Amino acid sequence: SFRYGVQVGQFSCLVTLALLAALLARAKGRQALAGVFLAVATIKTGMMLPFLLLFHRRSDWRTWVALALAVLALCLITTPAPKLLERCGECLKNISAFSERGAENDYSYENAHNGYARHVDIIGLDHLLYRTGLRDRTLIRTAHYTLLLLLGAWIAWQVMRRPDLPRGAACSFVALYSAVFLYHRLYDMIVLSLPLTYVMGRALAERGKTRLAYTLCAAAILGVLHLRTGMLLSLTERYANSTSLGGRLIEALVLPYGTWLVLLAIVCLTAAESFRRRGRPALPRPADA
Repeated sequence: SFRYGVQVGQFSCLVTLALLAALLARAKGRQALAGVFLAVATIKTGMMLPFLLLFHRRSDWRTWVALALAVLALCLITTPAPKLLERCGECLKNISAFSERGAENDYSYENAHNGYARHVDIIGLDHLLYRTGLRDRTLIRTAHYTLLLLLGAWIAWQVMRRPDLPRGAACSFVALYSAVFLYHRLYDMIVLSLPLTYVMGRALAERGKTRLAYTLCAAAILGVLHLRTGMLLSLTERYANSTSLGGRLIEALVLPYGTWLVLLAIVCLTAAESFRRRGRPALPRPADA
């Protein structure tokens, strides 16, 4: 994931570092500085937005104000104020154009440029739904947003309504959700280094089934970070739109396995936190955590 991002000139590593810096600033009580780092992370808004769930305390208002002002300042550096709304409209049009049938960010098999299937390294629920056999784009879009909303609501409940949830676990849930939030590619998965650090530390400290659950979560994350695009290209050529049962299973389960692994990591992390909580007395999170 990291090497791929460097090769194609993406800013995913910078965004991940900015998000980490925002979390550290918040932990130190520097809410305004956290907002500035979040503004830097808007380089990839789709990665940044889920992390706002972690800034839900009443005292985080300084972060939100700093975020808004810093984003405005960054925009004004490159765009005259009268043209801001026009540029926003252009950005939305570009996003729509690049997502059209056969375009650069299309999740379907029609996304092929210069003979290369550009869809194989996409991570997302729409990508997964297409490979399970859905072809109606309106249905896929509706199902995609519905699943994102339901998963996001559940993540928000975990993060905002569970006082016994460790801060590292809360950050990990949000990072995993950000990996499937809207459109992402393999190079964006560097954000999963945050939950990987947490679950590896927990796996070393725990025992029994709790350790196993954390270990499986770490293995799933590593599987995403080391996505085998060459293998996926080969399997896509052979099994795309397959009519056999075996081919359909490979298309549905293997071709989008990166997304499946992210979802598996969320399930394993949920199980691990449940096992850990049952195995020891519950301790409330500090009010400033």
